[in-house]
Amino acid sequence: MRLRQICLVAEQLLPAIGELQRILGLGQGFKDEGVAQWGLENRVVPLGNEFIEVVAPVEENTSAGRYLATRGGNGGYVVVLQCEDGLAHRKRLTEMGIRTVFTGDRDPNYWLTQYHPADCNGILLEIDSVNAALDYQDPQCDWPPAGPDWRDNVKTDVTAEMVGLELQGPDPKRFAELWSDILDIPVFQQDGVLQMRLSNAEIRFVEAVDGRDCGIRGLDIRVADRQFVLEQAAAAGCRISDTEIVVCGTRFFLV
Repeated sequence: MRLRQICLVAEQLLPAIGELQRILGLGQGFKDEGVAQWGLENRVVPLGNEFIEVVAPVEENTSAGRYLATRGGNGGYVVVLQCEDGLAHRKRLTEMGIRTVFTGDRDPNYWLTQYHPADCNGILLEIDSVNAALDYQDPQCDWPPAGPDWRDNVKTDVTAEMVGLELQGPDPKRFAELWSDILDIPVFQQDGVLQMRLSNAEIRFVEAVDGRDCGIRGLDIRVADRQFVLEQAAAAGCRISDTEIVVCGTRFFLV
C-alpha cells in the first residue's frame, strides 16, 4: 500500500494552491474538469512522485463545503492510497461492512474506490489501482488523477517527497485499530505514538487537541531546501518553527 495523494479542501482554490506552490516550490498543477460533477474545482500538483490536490466548492450544498463548515475552515479532506489490486480491497472492505460512496472504474487502466468517512473515523479514504501490468511501487507509476503530463511538472529542488501522514481523533487507539483492519496493516507503537508503515510513508495516529476533531492533522515532507521553505512560510505568516509550517489549514512537518 502506497501513499499517493492527499486532498485538501479550501474555501477559495487559487489563493490556497498558489500559497502551496510558492512555499513548497512546487510545479504546475493539473485541472480535472471531472470534479465539477461534485460542485468543485481543483488542482493536482506533484510533490515528488506523490501529489497534493486542493479542491474548493463552487456550488452550494457540497460535501466539501459541509466539511469546511464541520472542521472550521481549510484542511485535509481525502487520503488516497495506491495498491496492486483495488478491486480486491473493495471486495474485502465491502464484506467487512465498509460502505463505498463512489466508484470509478476505467477498465483496464484505473480502478477508484472512495469509502464512507463515517466508516473510516471521519476520513474520506480512497484506495486506487492502475493497470495491473505496471508496478505500482515504481516511483513514477502512472497516476490518472494528475493528468497525462504530470512528470513534466515534478520539481524536487525545494521539496523532494511526501513521507508521512498524521491523522487525529479523540481516541487514537480506536482510530489506529480501525485503520489497521481496513488496510490490513499492523499497528506498532514508537515513542509513545501509534503508527503503521506503508511502502513509502508512515501513518501516525494522534489525539486531536486543536478542537477540530477527526481528520488530517499534517504531512511529513522531505525537503531539499529548508531555508527556502521557511523564508517563504515566514513571509506568508505560515511558519510555526524550524521544522513546521501550516498551509491550507494543514501542518507540514519538514524532515
